[in-house]
Amino acid sequence: MNWMASIFLVIVLGGCYPNFQQPLTPLSVNSYDPCLSGAWLLGAIDNEDEDDLILHFGRGDGGEFELVSTSLKQSGRLEVETIFGHVSKTRAGNFLNFKETKDDKTFYYVLGFSLLDDQLLLRPLNTSIFSEALKSGRLKGDEETAMIINSPAEVISFFEEAGTGLFTDEMSFSRLSKKLC
Repeated sequence: MNWMASIFLVIVLGGCYPNFQQPLTPLSVNSYDPCLSGAWLLGAIDNEDEDDLILHFGRGDGGEFELVSTSLKQSGRLEVETIFGHVSKTRAGNFLNFKETKDDKTFYYVLGFSLLDDQLLLRPLNTSIFSEALKSGRLKGDEETAMIINSPAEVISFFEEAGTGLFTDEMSFSRLSKKLC
């Protein structure tokens, strides 16, 4: 598997990637971006030894999106993960809020994104700036679990201050299905 797909799976599986007590913006009927709808293939697959990763976005309930991630492993095994979330369009950019519930606690993972015609760019957050912000007290939370408890307004302000250092890289996906917007 290439490292970009690994980053995405770390987000999905809840590694040390920052997670937030609240989404960046509340869920509303306008929280879904219809241009995300459809299937997207991770474009950084230049090597036959890497796994294929396809994201399938659909409309969930009340402005939510449903994301089905499928990865065909080199062993022939198909891994499928379903995730729910919503879009936040903020002063700091556009973000996907992925909702996760474990042990009756709900929290959110955030990825920056942009849509350029038939290309979807996902931008994972730079984990090191969050670790530093937790250590220095700039952000409040638990450094061990990377849970950020600041208000959404404080988090967005932190995102704005971080600027281009907010993201580590980007994952580029190409549209596989017809455009619905």
